[in-house]
Amino acid sequence: SGIFRLAALAACALFPSITRAEIRPISGHRGGGSADLSTTSGTFLIPPSSSVLPLSLPITVDGEVLTLVYDDSTVDAVDAARQFCTQRFLGPHCVSSVAFRLVDEGASLLEQPLDEQLYGLANHFYQNSRPNVALALVLAALEGTRSDREYDIDEYVDGTLSSDPSPSPPGRHQYIVQLLSLVAACHHATDNFAEASRYYSALRRLLPGDPEILVNYAVCSFGSGEYQQAKVLFDEAQELHEAAKGRDGGSKSAAISQARLYLERAVLQREARTLGGESVSSYVTKCLELLEGGGGGGVDAQMASSALLVLGKEMLDEKDYESAVTNLEKALLYEPHNVETISTLGHARVGDGYSYEIPPFPSRLDAAADQAPPIKFVTFASDTTRCEFRRLVASAKYHGVELNVLGAGIETRAWKNGLKLKLLRGFAEAQPEGDFLVVVDGYDVVIGGREEEFWDRYLRVVGGAAHSRSQGVPDPVVFQADHTFYCPLNNQTASSEVAWRYPPSPTKYKFLSSGGIMGSAKALANLIEVVVKEYANHEWEMKSDQSLFIRYLVDSHHSKQEPVHPLYVDHYMQLFGGNGGNYMKDFAVEEGRLIHTKTAGRPVSLHTPGRKKYQREMMWLSESGWENDIIDCGASG
Repeated sequence: SGIFRLAALAACALFPSITRAEIRPISGHRGGGSADLSTTSGTFLIPPSSSVLPLSLPITVDGEVLTLVYDDSTVDAVDAARQFCTQRFLGPHCVSSVAFRLVDEGASLLEQPLDEQLYGLANHFYQNSRPNVALALVLAALEGTRSDREYDIDEYVDGTLSSDPSPSPPGRHQYIVQLLSLVAACHHATDNFAEASRYYSALRRLLPGDPEILVNYAVCSFGSGEYQQAKVLFDEAQELHEAAKGRDGGSKSAAISQARLYLERAVLQREARTLGGESVSSYVTKCLELLEGGGGGGVDAQMASSALLVLGKEMLDEKDYESAVTNLEKALLYEPHNVETISTLGHARVGDGYSYEIPPFPSRLDAAADQAPPIKFVTFASDTTRCEFRRLVASAKYHGVELNVLGAGIETRAWKNGLKLKLLRGFAEAQPEGDFLVVVDGYDVVIGGREEEFWDRYLRVVGGAAHSRSQGVPDPVVFQADHTFYCPLNNQTASSEVAWRYPPSPTKYKFLSSGGIMGSAKALANLIEVVVKEYANHEWEMKSDQSLFIRYLVDSHHSKQEPVHPLYVDHYMQLFGGNGGNYMKDFAVEEGRLIHTKTAGRPVSLHTPGRKKYQREMMWLSESGWENDIIDCGASG
């Protein structure tokens, strides 16, 4: 159907591991009903019946042609796709693509209409932290409901329809509300707060007594910077909880729901104290009381850990380091491998031990070190039409910087951080001996200085190491620093082990970030070769390039030998600025230039990693007098 083909197009855009191939029935072949799920000779047999001609589905995966033979008499197409992809260890991307192609060729979807199957598949991906994939599927499912003329989805969303229509198929209204809820959740999970709020607003009308919807709506309003609206929605949700106490207030689900409300209010209170209300500590205490005493059945460990983390951060801000350590250690009892808690605990244990005074700049540099080499600026963008990329280009042009863009034209669905490193290594290897590179992210960075300023800041970071440049010693590679730790590995335990081993820092901006890198082209190419070999087994498929550099830094710190490729982290933010973990707290404008308020560093770029709302700081600094060309990309999320 046309609906299905819309979904298939969405899937093809999102699932790069499966290449679409021609699908042809096998002439004259009829199976015998065996339950054999053999994968020999590249063929996976879904049990055929004696009355239906099976489909032969060639599937190209990394150059190898696999074949799925399918008959729809005993196995649902989605289940067939799951079986095939599980046997081949191809992951969730494969499931959707294969299921789509099977149905497109006439394979059956047993028991449920197509839009309900798509919804089920979308929910599966959402639960497995793939909200972008889930969104494409659930929107296709929503489109499928338009064929039911008793419903107009737009009427649900724009407010024309506010109750269960009649006549209606049994449960159909409830099902459409579930679809809308999943669309809202997917937009919410991808920080598209404007669209999420639109759907939550509709759900608020359709389910007026549901406090969870109000809390989700409030969190989106908070993410969009609509703090007052968030407070109003939280208050409304609280009133619903209070009214429901006599009915279901003793249940475990009601206690968890209200505990989450208090937790989210604590987060809002930390960022918008002028709204009034109770203290952060008060909200966290109420949250924990509900979790520990509400309805029995044990404590929600993740929520309790999150609440104690929020309280630990609050104590850290108040310089009550002893209380901060106590609460963060309690949080680790609930989630022992939470890397954010581990890194925050590290800050709390240092307390006032950080020093933000930049070490003296070496008074003398040899001529070879002092003379600026050719410097090339590199970034990455698959879509050069995006506003965020045009913002980077405008800022670079303002300062006379020319960008080399890697990855332009590569389809977004094929983009991975391993490809980023591969492209960068190739570019670096092609540069003349002695050339330097400045490497920045494409969608959340702006340039804030001229080429010669980058060289000056680089020398200030590496200090005396610059004396060794003329003596054949490898040039240091400088990385941006961040307040937060981000090192995604195969599992949380592995990430937490790296967090515990991370070396100390003179400032709280201790963690390596690959959002800004500077070093000689030769040193950078060699470093990439080493980290991919040591930590990715020569494979270029990886979730995070940053994690490879972090692991190299950590292992080098604990090694008894000097690292072959020295890494420096810009702990004083002299070269690269970043607001990760400290949004709207650390930067100001002085005489038209960016300045770090704690270290007095004067970085010549600004990286705003994470949620889109953090990019608002760029506009705020521009409005505060930062001499730059900052395009407003509407970073409300």
